[in-house]
Order: sequence, then structure tokens, then C-alpha cells
Amino acid sequence: FWSVSTVFWMFAPFFFNLLIILLKQRKNQKFGLKESFFHFPLCVPVKNSLLLHKLYKVKYSDSMTVASMKEVEEIKMEAGKLSQTEAFMESGPQLLLQLHIVLCTGNIGGLTQQISIIISFVSLTVAACRAFYVQRDPARADAEPTLHMMIRVIPSMLLVLNYNILTWTITTGILKGWTFLVLFVVFISCYLAHKGW
Repeated sequence: FWSVSTVFWMFAPFFFNLLIILLKQRKNQKFGLKESFFHFPLCVPVKNSLLLHKLYKVKYSDSMTVASMKEVEEIKMEAGKLSQTEAFMESGPQLLLQLHIVLCTGNIGGLTQQISIIISFVSLTVAACRAFYVQRDPARADAEPTLHMMIRVIPSMLLVLNYNILTWTITTGILKGWTFLVLFVVFISCYLAHKGW
């Protein structure tokens, strides 16, 4: 069960993006399917490399044009949202799975498992801090928050993150295989609330 769950969480960003595209029923679903493909495992680095090349082609100078600055900001925002989706859809569930394994076996495991838990937790914390700035309205959004800005929101994000990790660890521990159904219901509820239904 645990190995199948690990493989599923590697593909979760792709499946959830595909579900969002199908729910939105876009006119241009072919473009949406292409965009969701970039959430396949190991495709995010390819997409970020393409964005880096796009960023390289922007003309930099001391007095950049408004169009160039806007293009740079859009590229950074796209890369930020892509990385954020990966962190929340892959690192979060991986962390919960590792904690579930530790709680079920009563054994913290080897060094690899301990490092995996720490990396997932740090990745989620950084993603939550960045999400605070990236997901704002367009006038206040910041695709690349400074270290000082990130440090200011870390205490709040750690509090929220620890609460969510604890809640979902208990939920997955009790529901086991039914957790996927609960995640689907939560996803649909959030989607409908966001649409204003």
C-alpha cells in the first residue's frame, strides 16, 4: 500500500491539474492538457528550463522598458506557481505518508526517511511562505519575495502548516485507503466554493 501511495503522489500534480482542466471545460482544452503534462514527474525542471531560456531572451538594460519588466514578472510568476503546485501536491502528501509510516510502525526508520521528512517539511514551509505572496491580487503579488519578506511570514505559516499536518496525519491514520475519497470531496468542495456556488 505504501509503495503504491508513493508512486501515486508522484503523479498527483498531473492528475489534479487534469481534473481542474476537465472541470473548467475550457474552450482550448488542448492547451490545458499540454500545460497539465508539465506536472508529470521530472517535467517541471524541463518547463522551468524553458522559462529560464525565455527569461534569458528578455533584453536587460539599466532602463528596462515597461513591456520587458512585465514579461519578466509574468515569467517569474508562472515559475512560482508551477513550483508551488509541485510542493503542495507532491511534498505535502509525501510528508504525510512518511509520518503515517512512522506512526504505524513505531520506528522512525533510517537516515533516508528522516532526511525525506525534513526536506518535505522545509519544502512545504517555503512553498507556503511563497504562496502568501504569489497568490495575492495582481497589484500586490510578488513572484520573487525577498528573504526578509519570507522570514516575516514563517511563524504564521509554520503554525498553519503544523496544524494541517497534524490534522491530515490523524485523518489518513484513521481512514487509511479512504483518504483519497476525502481528498476528492475536499477538492470538489473548494472548487465549488471558489466558483461561488
